[in-house]
Amino acid sequence: MDAGASPSLPPITRAPTPEQSANELRRHVRAMETANELVLGAAKLPTAGRLHRFLLERLAGALQADQGALVILNDGAAVVAATTAISGSPPSGADVLARWTDRAIPRPADDELLHLITYDDRELAGVWLRRLPAAPPFSADDRRLLSFLANQAAIILENSRLFERYLTQQREQFRLRGLLEQYLSPAVAERLISGATRPLLEGQRLTVTSVIGDMRGSSELMNRIGPEAMVHLLNQYFSRLTDVVFRYDGTVDKFAGDAVLGFFGAPARHADDPLRAVRSAIAIQRVFAGLRQDWGQDHVLPETLGIGIGVTTGEVVVGNIGSGKRLDHTIIGPAVNLAARLAGKAPSGAIYLDEVTWQAVVGPLGLQSGKRALRPRLLGLRGFDIPIPVYRLRLPAPSGE
Repeated sequence: MDAGASPSLPPITRAPTPEQSANELRRHVRAMETANELVLGAAKLPTAGRLHRFLLERLAGALQADQGALVILNDGAAVVAATTAISGSPPSGADVLARWTDRAIPRPADDELLHLITYDDRELAGVWLRRLPAAPPFSADDRRLLSFLANQAAIILENSRLFERYLTQQREQFRLRGLLEQYLSPAVAERLISGATRPLLEGQRLTVTSVIGDMRGSSELMNRIGPEAMVHLLNQYFSRLTDVVFRYDGTVDKFAGDAVLGFFGAPARHADDPLRAVRSAIAIQRVFAGLRQDWGQDHVLPETLGIGIGVTTGEVVVGNIGSGKRLDHTIIGPAVNLAARLAGKAPSGAIYLDEVTWQAVVGPLGLQSGKRALRPRLLGLRGFDIPIPVYRLRLPAPSGE
Protein backbone atom coordinates (compact mmCIF):
# COMPACT_ATOMS: atom_id res chain seq x y z
CA MET A 1 0.00 0.00 0.00
CA ASP A 2 1.27 3.49 -0.80
CA ALA A 3 2.14 5.61 2.17
CA GLY A 4 -0.30 8.28 1.13
CA ALA A 5 -3.12 5.90 0.30
CA SER A 6 -6.19 5.78 2.47
CA PRO A 7 -6.94 2.43 4.11
CA SER A 8 -9.91 0.52 2.61
CA LEU A 9 -12.99 0.53 4.75
CA PRO A 10 -15.31 -2.46 5.23
CA PRO A 11 -18.63 -2.17 3.38
CA ILE A 12 -21.42 -0.62 5.32
CA THR A 13 -24.31 -3.03 5.80
CA ARG A 14 -27.70 -1.69 6.50
CA ALA A 15 -30.15 -3.58 8.66
CA PRO A 16 -33.33 -4.45 6.77
CA THR A 17 -36.33 -2.37 7.57
CA PRO A 18 -39.29 -4.03 9.32
CA GLU A 19 -41.21 -3.90 6.03
CA GLN A 20 -38.36 -5.65 4.15
CA SER A 21 -38.10 -8.31 6.84
CA ALA A 22 -41.85 -8.91 6.68
CA ASN A 23 -41.74 -9.19 2.88
CA GLU A 24 -38.83 -11.67 3.08
CA LEU A 25 -40.72 -13.77 5.61
CA ARG A 26 -43.81 -13.78 3.42
CA ARG A 27 -41.73 -14.94 0.46
CA HIS A 28 -40.30 -17.82 2.49
CA VAL A 29 -43.72 -18.81 3.76
CA ARG A 30 -45.17 -18.67 0.24
CA ALA A 31 -42.31 -20.80 -1.10
CA MET A 32 -42.75 -23.47 1.58
CA GLU A 33 -46.54 -23.50 1.22
CA THR A 34 -46.28 -23.95 -2.55
CA ALA A 35 -43.64 -26.67 -2.20
CA ASN A 36 -45.88 -28.48 0.27
CA GLU A 37 -48.85 -28.17 -2.11
CA LEU A 38 -46.76 -29.61 -4.94
CA VAL A 39 -45.72 -32.67 -2.97
CA LEU A 40 -49.13 -33.41 -1.45
CA GLY A 41 -51.16 -32.61 -4.55
CA ALA A 42 -48.99 -34.54 -6.99
CA ALA A 43 -49.54 -37.78 -5.06
CA LYS A 44 -53.28 -37.58 -5.76
CA LEU A 45 -53.06 -37.16 -9.54
CA PRO A 46 -53.14 -40.46 -11.48
CA THR A 47 -52.40 -39.18 -14.99
CA ALA A 48 -49.50 -37.25 -16.46
CA GLY A 49 -51.82 -34.69 -18.09
CA ARG A 50 -53.48 -33.73 -14.81
CA LEU A 51 -50.13 -33.64 -13.05
CA HIS A 52 -48.63 -31.28 -15.64
CA ARG A 53 -51.56 -28.88 -15.36
CA PHE A 54 -51.42 -29.00 -11.57
CA LEU A 55 -47.70 -28.14 -11.51
CA LEU A 56 -48.11 -25.28 -13.93
CA GLU A 57 -51.06 -23.75 -12.08
CA ARG A 58 -49.20 -23.91 -8.75
CA LEU A 59 -46.06 -22.34 -10.20
CA ALA A 60 -48.02 -19.61 -11.96
CA GLY A 61 -49.96 -18.89 -8.78
CA ALA A 62 -46.85 -18.69 -6.61
CA LEU A 63 -45.18 -16.28 -9.04
CA GLN A 64 -48.41 -14.28 -9.58
CA ALA A 65 -48.13 -14.80 -13.32
CA ASP A 66 -51.00 -13.97 -15.68
CA GLN A 67 -50.08 -16.60 -18.28
CA GLY A 68 -47.95 -19.70 -18.33
CA ALA A 69 -47.02 -22.92 -20.07
CA LEU A 70 -45.23 -26.14 -19.20
CA VAL A 71 -43.05 -27.70 -21.87
CA ILE A 72 -42.06 -31.38 -21.51
CA LEU A 73 -38.70 -32.34 -23.01
CA ASN A 74 -38.22 -35.89 -24.26
CA ASP A 75 -35.08 -36.88 -26.17
CA GLY A 76 -34.59 -33.30 -27.31
CA ALA A 77 -38.17 -32.86 -28.51
CA ALA A 78 -40.28 -30.16 -26.82
CA VAL A 79 -44.03 -30.68 -26.32
CA VAL A 80 -46.39 -28.18 -24.74
CA ALA A 81 -48.01 -30.21 -21.95
CA ALA A 82 -50.17 -27.53 -20.34
CA THR A 83 -51.06 -23.85 -20.61
CA THR A 84 -52.86 -21.52 -18.23
CA ALA A 85 -54.16 -17.95 -18.16
CA ILE A 86 -55.42 -16.04 -15.12
CA SER A 87 -55.84 -12.91 -17.21
CA GLY A 88 -56.27 -12.80 -20.96
CA SER A 89 -56.19 -15.79 -23.29
CA PRO A 90 -53.94 -18.84 -22.81
CA PRO A 91 -50.84 -18.76 -24.99
CA SER A 92 -50.86 -20.86 -28.13
CA GLY A 93 -48.65 -23.87 -28.34
CA ALA A 94 -46.76 -22.41 -31.31
CA ASP A 95 -46.12 -19.17 -29.41
CA VAL A 96 -44.81 -21.07 -26.38
CA LEU A 97 -42.51 -23.28 -28.45
CA ALA A 98 -41.18 -20.22 -30.30
CA ARG A 99 -40.35 -18.53 -27.00
CA TRP A 100 -38.79 -21.75 -25.68
CA THR A 101 -36.66 -22.22 -28.80
CA ASP A 102 -35.39 -18.63 -28.51
CA ARG A 103 -34.87 -18.74 -24.74
CA ALA A 104 -31.13 -18.14 -25.11
CA ILE A 105 -31.79 -14.74 -26.74
CA PRO A 106 -31.59 -11.96 -24.08
CA ARG A 107 -34.90 -10.20 -23.46
CA PRO A 108 -34.92 -6.61 -22.21
CA ALA A 109 -38.31 -6.91 -20.56
CA ASP A 110 -38.85 -8.50 -17.15
CA ASP A 111 -42.44 -9.52 -17.79
CA GLU A 112 -41.41 -13.10 -18.75
CA LEU A 113 -39.62 -15.96 -16.98
CA LEU A 114 -38.17 -18.99 -18.76
CA HIS A 115 -36.75 -21.69 -16.52
CA LEU A 116 -35.31 -25.11 -17.36
CA ILE A 117 -36.32 -27.94 -15.00
CA THR A 118 -33.54 -30.53 -14.67
CA TYR A 119 -32.92 -33.70 -12.69
CA ASP A 120 -29.40 -35.13 -12.47
CA ASP A 121 -28.34 -32.94 -15.40
CA ARG A 122 -31.19 -34.30 -17.53
CA GLU A 123 -33.56 -31.76 -19.02
CA LEU A 124 -37.08 -32.80 -18.04
CA ALA A 125 -39.21 -29.74 -18.73
CA GLY A 126 -39.35 -26.00 -19.00
CA VAL A 127 -41.73 -23.46 -17.54
CA TRP A 128 -42.67 -20.16 -19.17
CA LEU A 129 -44.44 -17.47 -17.13
CA ARG A 130 -45.61 -14.01 -18.15
CA ARG A 131 -47.13 -11.00 -16.48
CA LEU A 132 -49.29 -8.51 -18.31
CA PRO A 133 -47.85 -5.00 -18.82
CA ALA A 134 -50.06 -3.55 -16.10
CA ALA A 135 -48.52 -5.88 -13.48
CA PRO A 136 -45.14 -5.27 -11.82
CA PRO A 137 -42.20 -7.01 -13.54
CA PHE A 138 -40.60 -10.13 -12.18
CA SER A 139 -37.89 -9.44 -9.61
CA ALA A 140 -34.71 -11.25 -8.65
CA ASP A 141 -36.60 -12.69 -5.68
CA ASP A 142 -39.21 -14.07 -8.09
CA ARG A 143 -36.48 -15.77 -10.08
CA ARG A 144 -35.01 -17.34 -6.96
CA LEU A 145 -38.47 -18.52 -5.91
CA LEU A 146 -39.07 -20.13 -9.32
CA SER A 147 -35.67 -21.84 -9.14
CA PHE A 148 -36.54 -23.29 -5.72
CA LEU A 149 -39.96 -24.51 -6.81
CA ALA A 150 -38.56 -25.91 -10.07
CA ASN A 151 -36.30 -28.19 -8.04
CA GLN A 152 -39.38 -29.58 -6.27
CA ALA A 153 -41.18 -29.96 -9.61
CA ALA A 154 -38.16 -31.84 -11.03
CA ILE A 155 -38.42 -34.50 -8.33
CA ILE A 156 -42.16 -34.85 -8.94
CA LEU A 157 -41.73 -35.11 -12.72
CA GLU A 158 -38.97 -37.70 -12.37
CA ASN A 159 -41.08 -39.80 -10.01
CA SER A 160 -43.99 -39.51 -12.44
CA ARG A 161 -41.77 -40.61 -15.34
CA LEU A 162 -40.52 -43.64 -13.40
CA PHE A 163 -44.08 -44.54 -12.37
CA GLU A 164 -45.34 -44.26 -15.96
CA ARG A 165 -42.49 -46.49 -17.11
CA TYR A 166 -43.38 -49.00 -14.41
CA LEU A 167 -47.03 -49.00 -15.50
CA THR A 168 -46.02 -49.45 -19.13
CA GLN A 169 -43.84 -52.41 -18.20
CA GLN A 170 -46.65 -53.92 -16.13
CA ARG A 171 -49.15 -53.52 -18.97
CA GLU A 172 -46.71 -55.16 -21.37
CA GLN A 173 -46.13 -58.01 -18.92
CA PHE A 174 -49.88 -58.54 -18.50
CA ARG A 175 -50.32 -58.55 -22.29
CA LEU A 176 -47.40 -60.93 -22.76
CA ARG A 177 -48.58 -63.16 -19.91
CA GLY A 178 -52.03 -63.38 -21.52
CA LEU A 179 -50.48 -64.42 -24.83
CA LEU A 180 -48.10 -66.95 -23.29
CA GLU A 181 -50.73 -68.54 -21.08
CA GLN A 182 -52.71 -69.50 -24.17
CA TYR A 183 -50.20 -72.31 -24.78
CA LEU A 184 -47.96 -72.39 -21.69
CA SER A 185 -48.73 -73.15 -18.09
CA PRO A 186 -48.87 -70.04 -15.86
CA ALA A 187 -45.70 -71.17 -14.07
CA VAL A 188 -43.74 -71.52 -17.32
CA ALA A 189 -45.13 -68.21 -18.63
CA GLU A 190 -43.97 -66.47 -15.45
CA ARG A 191 -40.47 -67.92 -15.82
CA LEU A 192 -40.27 -66.66 -19.40
CA ILE A 193 -41.41 -63.15 -18.41
CA SER A 194 -38.99 -62.99 -15.48
CA GLY A 195 -36.10 -64.19 -17.65
CA ALA A 196 -35.56 -67.40 -15.67
CA THR A 197 -36.31 -69.40 -18.84
CA ARG A 198 -35.04 -68.35 -22.26
CA PRO A 199 -37.62 -68.19 -25.07
CA LEU A 200 -36.93 -70.21 -28.20
CA LEU A 201 -37.69 -67.72 -30.96
CA GLU A 202 -35.52 -69.29 -33.64
CA GLY A 203 -35.47 -72.96 -34.52
CA GLN A 204 -33.45 -75.00 -32.02
CA ARG A 205 -32.89 -78.74 -31.77
CA LEU A 206 -34.09 -80.15 -28.46
CA THR A 207 -35.20 -83.47 -27.08
CA VAL A 208 -38.86 -83.24 -26.10
CA THR A 209 -41.70 -85.62 -25.37
CA SER A 210 -44.74 -85.14 -27.59
CA VAL A 211 -48.29 -86.01 -26.58
CA ILE A 212 -50.98 -86.13 -29.24
CA GLY A 213 -54.58 -86.98 -28.47
CA ASP A 214 -56.97 -87.75 -31.32
CA MET A 215 -60.70 -88.07 -30.73
CA ARG A 216 -62.49 -91.15 -32.08
CA GLY A 217 -66.11 -91.03 -33.24
CA SER A 218 -66.17 -87.22 -33.51
CA SER A 219 -67.64 -87.15 -37.03
CA GLU A 220 -70.51 -89.41 -36.01
CA LEU A 221 -71.07 -87.31 -32.91
CA MET A 222 -71.31 -84.09 -34.95
CA ASN A 223 -73.77 -85.71 -37.35
CA ARG A 224 -75.98 -86.53 -34.37
CA ILE A 225 -75.84 -83.25 -32.44
CA GLY A 226 -75.10 -80.63 -35.14
CA PRO A 227 -72.11 -78.27 -35.59
CA GLU A 228 -73.26 -75.65 -33.03
CA ALA A 229 -73.50 -78.19 -30.21
CA MET A 230 -70.26 -79.79 -31.39
CA VAL A 231 -68.42 -76.47 -31.06
CA HIS A 232 -69.64 -76.19 -27.48
CA LEU A 233 -68.41 -79.70 -26.63
CA LEU A 234 -65.05 -79.15 -28.34
CA ASN A 235 -64.48 -75.97 -26.34
CA GLN A 236 -65.07 -77.94 -23.14
CA TYR A 237 -62.80 -80.72 -24.39
CA PHE A 238 -59.92 -78.41 -25.37
CA SER A 239 -60.20 -76.41 -22.16
CA ARG A 240 -60.04 -79.47 -19.92
CA LEU A 241 -57.17 -81.05 -21.86
CA THR A 242 -55.21 -77.79 -21.81
CA ASP A 243 -55.59 -77.67 -18.03
CA VAL A 244 -54.13 -81.17 -17.79
CA VAL A 245 -51.07 -80.34 -19.92
CA PHE A 246 -50.46 -77.17 -17.92
CA ARG A 247 -50.77 -79.09 -14.64
CA TYR A 248 -47.60 -81.00 -15.60
CA ASP A 249 -45.78 -77.88 -16.94
CA GLY A 250 -46.23 -78.82 -20.57
CA THR A 251 -46.81 -76.66 -23.63
CA VAL A 252 -49.95 -76.78 -25.78
CA ASP A 253 -48.78 -76.51 -29.37
CA LYS A 254 -52.01 -76.50 -31.33
CA PHE A 255 -55.53 -77.82 -31.82
CA ALA A 256 -56.03 -79.49 -35.19
CA GLY A 257 -59.63 -80.47 -35.81
CA ASP A 258 -60.42 -82.57 -32.74
CA ALA A 259 -56.75 -83.40 -32.04
CA VAL A 260 -54.54 -81.81 -29.38
CA LEU A 261 -50.74 -81.57 -29.62
CA GLY A 262 -48.74 -80.89 -26.46
CA PHE A 263 -45.08 -81.31 -25.65
CA PHE A 264 -42.76 -81.39 -22.65
CA GLY A 265 -39.18 -80.14 -22.57
CA ALA A 266 -39.46 -76.64 -24.04
CA PRO A 267 -39.29 -73.86 -23.16
CA ALA A 268 -39.09 -75.23 -19.58
CA ARG A 269 -37.09 -78.45 -19.24
CA HIS A 270 -37.31 -81.07 -16.51
CA ALA A 271 -35.34 -84.23 -15.92
CA ASP A 272 -38.61 -86.20 -15.85
CA ASP A 273 -40.31 -84.70 -18.93
CA PRO A 274 -41.24 -88.15 -20.38
CA LEU A 275 -42.84 -89.11 -17.07
CA ARG A 276 -44.75 -85.82 -16.95
CA ALA A 277 -45.97 -86.41 -20.49
CA VAL A 278 -47.18 -89.96 -19.77
CA ARG A 279 -48.89 -88.87 -16.58
CA SER A 280 -50.63 -86.10 -18.51
CA ALA A 281 -51.78 -88.69 -21.07
CA ILE A 282 -53.22 -90.85 -18.27
CA ALA A 283 -54.98 -87.82 -16.82
CA ILE A 284 -56.35 -86.89 -20.25
CA GLN A 285 -57.98 -90.31 -20.61
CA ARG A 286 -59.61 -89.94 -17.19
CA VAL A 287 -60.75 -86.37 -17.91
CA PHE A 288 -62.29 -87.47 -21.19
CA ALA A 289 -64.09 -90.33 -19.45
CA GLY A 290 -65.68 -87.70 -17.18
CA LEU A 291 -66.61 -85.49 -20.14
CA ARG A 292 -68.16 -88.44 -21.94
CA GLN A 293 -70.30 -89.15 -18.91
CA ASP A 294 -71.42 -85.50 -18.72
CA TRP A 295 -72.17 -85.30 -22.45
CA GLY A 296 -74.15 -88.52 -22.30
CA GLN A 297 -76.72 -86.84 -20.06
CA ASP A 298 -77.75 -84.50 -22.91
CA HIS A 299 -76.82 -86.40 -26.07
CA VAL A 300 -76.84 -89.91 -27.49
CA LEU A 301 -73.15 -90.62 -27.93
CA PRO A 302 -71.52 -93.00 -30.42
CA GLU A 303 -70.15 -96.17 -28.87
CA THR A 304 -66.78 -95.44 -30.48
CA LEU A 305 -66.41 -91.99 -28.87
CA GLY A 306 -63.07 -91.74 -27.10
CA ILE A 307 -59.45 -90.63 -27.44
CA GLY A 308 -56.40 -92.42 -28.79
CA ILE A 309 -53.11 -90.98 -27.52
CA GLY A 310 -49.57 -91.29 -28.84
CA VAL A 311 -46.53 -90.33 -26.75
CA THR A 312 -43.00 -90.21 -28.19
CA THR A 313 -39.62 -88.81 -27.13
CA GLY A 314 -36.98 -87.59 -29.54
CA GLU A 315 -35.11 -84.71 -31.09
CA VAL A 316 -37.23 -82.03 -32.73
CA VAL A 317 -36.82 -78.45 -33.88
CA VAL A 318 -38.60 -76.00 -31.57
CA GLY A 319 -39.27 -72.40 -32.53
CA ASN A 320 -41.30 -69.93 -34.52
CA ILE A 321 -42.22 -71.34 -37.91
CA GLY A 322 -44.25 -69.59 -40.59
CA SER A 323 -44.24 -66.41 -42.66
CA GLY A 324 -43.61 -62.77 -41.89
CA LYS A 325 -47.36 -62.26 -41.46
CA ARG A 326 -48.19 -65.32 -39.38
CA LEU A 327 -45.99 -67.39 -37.10
CA ASP A 328 -46.63 -70.49 -35.00
CA HIS A 329 -44.48 -71.52 -32.05
CA THR A 330 -44.37 -75.23 -32.77
CA ILE A 331 -42.23 -78.35 -33.05
CA ILE A 332 -41.35 -80.41 -36.11
CA GLY A 333 -39.42 -83.62 -36.57
CA PRO A 334 -39.79 -87.40 -36.97
CA ALA A 335 -40.62 -87.84 -33.27
CA VAL A 336 -43.69 -85.60 -33.66
CA ASN A 337 -44.76 -87.44 -36.79
CA LEU A 338 -44.44 -90.74 -34.92
CA ALA A 339 -46.63 -89.41 -32.06
CA ALA A 340 -49.28 -88.47 -34.63
CA ARG A 341 -49.14 -91.92 -36.23
CA LEU A 342 -49.43 -93.64 -32.83
CA ALA A 343 -52.39 -91.44 -31.87
CA GLY A 344 -54.05 -92.43 -35.13
CA LYS A 345 -53.49 -96.13 -34.44
CA ALA A 346 -54.39 -96.16 -30.75
CA PRO A 347 -57.96 -97.37 -30.05
CA SER A 348 -60.34 -95.32 -27.92
CA GLY A 349 -59.05 -95.13 -24.37
CA ALA A 350 -55.56 -96.39 -25.28
CA ILE A 351 -52.12 -94.77 -24.88
CA TYR A 352 -49.32 -95.86 -27.22
CA LEU A 353 -45.67 -95.18 -26.29
CA ASP A 354 -42.54 -95.44 -28.36
CA GLU A 355 -39.45 -97.30 -27.10
CA VAL A 356 -37.62 -94.21 -25.78
CA THR A 357 -40.58 -93.02 -23.74
CA TRP A 358 -41.31 -96.51 -22.44
CA GLN A 359 -37.75 -96.97 -21.16
CA ALA A 360 -37.94 -93.57 -19.39
CA VAL A 361 -41.17 -94.35 -17.51
CA VAL A 362 -41.21 -98.10 -17.02
CA GLY A 363 -39.37 -97.85 -13.70
CA PRO A 364 -41.11 -94.81 -12.16
CA LEU A 365 -44.53 -96.22 -13.08
CA GLY A 366 -43.69 -99.73 -11.83
CA LEU A 367 -44.31 -101.42 -15.18
CA GLN A 368 -41.18 -103.55 -15.43
CA SER A 369 -42.09 -106.70 -13.54
CA GLY A 370 -44.82 -109.18 -12.73
CA LYS A 371 -48.11 -109.23 -14.49
CA ARG A 372 -47.67 -105.69 -15.74
CA ALA A 373 -44.54 -106.43 -17.80
CA LEU A 374 -45.23 -105.71 -21.46
CA ARG A 375 -43.63 -106.59 -24.75
CA PRO A 376 -43.79 -104.16 -27.67
CA ARG A 377 -45.87 -104.68 -30.77
CA LEU A 378 -44.25 -103.96 -34.12
CA LEU A 379 -46.42 -101.60 -36.15
CA GLY A 380 -45.94 -100.62 -39.76
CA LEU A 381 -46.63 -96.90 -39.91
CA ARG A 382 -46.97 -94.59 -42.89
CA GLY A 383 -43.80 -92.56 -43.41
CA PHE A 384 -41.53 -95.02 -41.57
CA ASP A 385 -39.44 -97.57 -43.48
CA ILE A 386 -39.29 -100.24 -40.78
CA PRO A 387 -41.84 -101.51 -38.22
CA ILE A 388 -41.83 -99.45 -35.03
CA PRO A 389 -41.90 -101.11 -31.57
CA VAL A 390 -44.89 -99.71 -29.69
CA TYR A 391 -46.07 -100.23 -26.11
CA ARG A 392 -49.68 -99.99 -25.07
CA LEU A 393 -49.90 -98.50 -21.59
CA ARG A 394 -52.39 -100.08 -19.24
CA LEU A 395 -53.91 -97.31 -17.14
CA PRO A 396 -52.95 -97.64 -13.48
CA ALA A 397 -55.39 -97.08 -10.66
CA PRO A 398 -56.06 -93.40 -9.89
CA SER A 399 -53.71 -93.52 -6.88
CA GLY A 400 -50.84 -94.58 -9.12
CA GLU A 401 -50.75 -91.26 -10.89
